[in-house]
Amino acid sequence: MYDFFIASLQKNLLLTGNTFDNNVADSEGGAIKWIEVEPIIDSDNIFTNNSASYGPINAGFPFRIEMEYTSLSQTICVNESNSCYPQIMDISSGSSLNFTLSFLIKDIYNTTVTSLNSG
Repeated sequence: MYDFFIASLQKNLLLTGNTFDNNVADSEGGAIKWIEVEPIIDSDNIFTNNSASYGPINAGFPFRIEMEYTSLSQTICVNESNSCYPQIMDISSGSSLNFTLSFLIKDIYNTTVTSLNSG
């Protein structure tokens, strides 16, 4: 059971003085799931025993896709952005590669929504 107060502030939602207790979501946002307008959540809200597959308190929309990889022997890094990428070298046609690519779909809070694996 939860009670909440929402005040609209020029396309912003302010949540203040609320209790979110024992809420369960099948997939995302145990207490709050927002789509278009991200709420401003004051520190005086209370969140207790809320659960979801991801985002036990709140969840936003899928925002970006990241690639993770394992077992590649070489990577190349771009110094300006401190980003590293897999580099596959010296492989001939018909050869096998043993590595795993994972594509992570993340929300605006950098929380993984879901992942896709390929081997």
